[in-house]
Amino acid sequence: MVKGDHHICYSLTCELCGAVYKQRSSVYRKAVWKNRCPKHRGKWWALDENNVPFYKEPLTPRQQKPSLVSSVCTICKDKFTASEKIIARYGHRCSLHRSKYWIVDKGGHPRHKKPYDREKGRLNAKVETCVDCGKQIWVRGVRCKTCSNKHRGLPARFCVDCGVRIRPHSSRCLACHNKDQNKGASSARTLFTVSEAWHKVRQQSLKRDGFSCLICGKRKTKSRSYKKRVDCHHILSFADFPKFRLVVNNIATLCATCHSQWHFNEEFRINNLLKVYNCHER
Repeated sequence: MVKGDHHICYSLTCELCGAVYKQRSSVYRKAVWKNRCPKHRGKWWALDENNVPFYKEPLTPRQQKPSLVSSVCTICKDKFTASEKIIARYGHRCSLHRSKYWIVDKGGHPRHKKPYDREKGRLNAKVETCVDCGKQIWVRGVRCKTCSNKHRGLPARFCVDCGVRIRPHSSRCLACHNKDQNKGASSARTLFTVSEAWHKVRQQSLKRDGFSCLICGKRKTKSRSYKKRVDCHHILSFADFPKFRLVVNNIATLCATCHSQWHFNEEFRINNLLKVYNCHER
């Protein structure tokens, strides 16, 4: 024991390397490694066969090799080795037959039973029946679509043109709706909008109207948003009057909102007829 200026120090010998070192009494009482020098303090320091200290690095969970168990597959009868966790999870099955759909047929051969049912045409899922009509529906359902519409009080609706049953809030089926909208001119319309002749006529009509809507006066901007867009409207319709498609006096400049109101709102169209029909006088 050596007395210092302020603290009492102990002279100790390391149990690994045999070196003599000094340590204060206050630190020695709280120290975990009391018989080791500062160099060899740690639980991974140990002595080898020749009594030489060495540092044994700890293994990570990936480096630690699990204990392997040899077993026999219940399906193919082949021997395999796997860890205890895998056997507890999948049972005694090799890596090829760990799926739950592998079974053994009557002849003792492994066979993969697919979860697809040909009669239902979908996966083997639990199905329920409709409360009203008894039709099969998916899980967590109460009624089918037709019965749910009746239960809500929505009457059955049929297409105006072909008579096919449709959704309660529509007037035509999808095929008749496309025919009514395009009128057989969808392919011709795409070729027309790409042509150079339409591009020249469109620029002439926009310059004539000052790149602004004839009804509300909204001006065209560089933004691509729907509200700030300006369209070119054919006064005589594109599908019914193909001869007047490239006539400048047949084209009026309208914004996107006014253009949609013109086609779907009759009162709006009647109130703004003169503004659109007199566009050639500008």
